[in-house]
Amino acid sequence: MKLNKKRKTLFVAVLMFLFLSLLAGCGGKKTEEAGTERPEYIYVPEYFNLGSSDYIGSAINYENEVFYYTEAWDDETGKSRTGISKYNFESRKSEMISLDVGEASVSAMQITPDGKIALLLYEWTNTEDENGEYQDGSGSYALWYMDPAAELLVKCDRIIGHLDELQEAAAGGGRDANALQDDGRIAVWNGELTAFRDSLRWCCDTQNYPEWAYWREGGSLKSSCVNGSDLIPPAFDDDEIKVIALSATMTVDRSFEYWANETGLAPDETAVLDSPFDLPSLMEIDVVDLGLQVMSPGYADAVARVCRKYARENGGATLILLSSRRLLTAVSAYLKMNAEKDRLNILVQGDLPRTELLELFKENERSVLVGMASFREGIDVPGEALTQVIIDRIPFPHPGDPVGEARAKLEGRENFVKAVLPGAKMQLRQAAGRLVRTGSDRGRVVILDGRIVTRPDWKILDSLPAVPVKKYRLVGAHK
Repeated sequence: MKLNKKRKTLFVAVLMFLFLSLLAGCGGKKTEEAGTERPEYIYVPEYFNLGSSDYIGSAINYENEVFYYTEAWDDETGKSRTGISKYNFESRKSEMISLDVGEASVSAMQITPDGKIALLLYEWTNTEDENGEYQDGSGSYALWYMDPAAELLVKCDRIIGHLDELQEAAAGGGRDANALQDDGRIAVWNGELTAFRDSLRWCCDTQNYPEWAYWREGGSLKSSCVNGSDLIPPAFDDDEIKVIALSATMTVDRSFEYWANETGLAPDETAVLDSPFDLPSLMEIDVVDLGLQVMSPGYADAVARVCRKYARENGGATLILLSSRRLLTAVSAYLKMNAEKDRLNILVQGDLPRTELLELFKENERSVLVGMASFREGIDVPGEALTQVIIDRIPFPHPGDPVGEARAKLEGRENFVKAVLPGAKMQLRQAAGRLVRTGSDRGRVVILDGRIVTRPDWKILDSLPAVPVKKYRLVGAHK
């Protein structure tokens, strides 16, 4: 569709953008009269002001916006300005996004499964003869990809450029410097925006996947390396650096193999020491098979009821470690509902700051502290205030965890044995380690996961302290 320069484009969206092909389920409904139909939807053409354009080409619908190819004449440069524009249905405004495609034109656009815009570019190249006259040329196609986040990056670059100019003007003296009256804030704004732009560019540039994982969490974009074994060793290249690594949970099945694989460090010497405490006389482990899958409708209720039973019988002094926010909500609500009857003080992660929760937990031996993964570490409550730890399941990572998904793709079939299983064993040991902190502590660890005994090939018990183990199965669970 060709239009005269500088004219406003009034565009019939329903005809130009071919939205009817995107709107599924637009059939008809039969009336009571046999053989007659009436339309379920009636489409009314709506006119949109798409700004000053000389040419509008291919267009696609993406969420609440339409992206379309445009060409517009620029009087200042004397050239045609090519780009991708977008129209927002809520603001009813059109805006051009910078896109440098040289002399090429956009023949087609499509949304890819990962949310990027694929552009099919066509460029015609003319040839000249000896007299400088054009002869027959040739055309070629190229496939480009445009991420919607690229628009924000372009805007950041533009603003940073303006801030650079303001800084130079403020530092250069003269009338402009006096008018600015800058006290350093421009430099701060510039630095913060530059850091934001660089972080955004890193998160949007996913070429390092699956060595790095990229994901959206709420209103944030995040990235993480899936294995630090390539990043940690360079920090210890200096021969003068000597490292002694100590921890009660560095080994898995009394081996440093998992630690070495995760850190990329090859220990020169290793030693595995036995606990200074007589653990078989200080603690026991109860394994409760709930007989339910994690996503079963009655799973949360079963976990809540078993937790209440153990906490009530123990008279409080219980730390409950749960694997999801859903369980935290369900179990804590059930315990609070029965707290007065059970004479228990229920403390829940998120209700108060962590330090305050721990202080309240230590002060009242009839307290039950309910938390998630972060409470597996750094909890040190010796004595009678903590005599029971309940763990809802083997702490395997969530199947939808972006870092875990990327690592599974990177390592393939070896991923479970090489990383997932030993990682879960180490975290389970850390959770169980909250119980006995001194030689006089006594108590019980309860694990609500029957796979500890039904999957002997995983050797979960071998990774836990060699203490008495009791096995139970929940009867009457609602599947």
